[in-house]
Amino acid sequence: MRTIAASLLLALVLAGCAVEKKVSFEPVSTATQVSGTLAGKNDHRPVDGPMLLVVTVGEGREETVVVPSLFTAEPPSTAKLALQKQADEVQVGDRLTATGTRNAEDQLVAEVIEIHGP
Repeated sequence: MRTIAASLLLALVLAGCAVEKKVSFEPVSTATQVSGTLAGKNDHRPVDGPMLLVVTVGEGREETVVVPSLFTAEPPSTAKLALQKQADEVQVGDRLTATGTRNAEDQLVAEVIEIHGP
């Protein structure tokens, strides 16, 4: 009886392993750039939030660039520290290009910021 039960259990386990699960998803964001003039900075980093940069990209059109918080589970990388430094250095009126990905709110989450001057 135990042999039959063990054989049956083994057959069920093997059948379960043979089932292939396919999961597909659409990415929330794609790599993109925002270029324009910095119109404002809203720094929420002191309370563990992001810095929001408002960039004028055309005739009255604005884009929000998000500089993520440093306070994450893992220590910040050299690239993330460099991004924070660039966010601190950019001033209202400076021209900049931010490269990153779009989040669900259609904001650009920056990975790189280049400052081109006033």
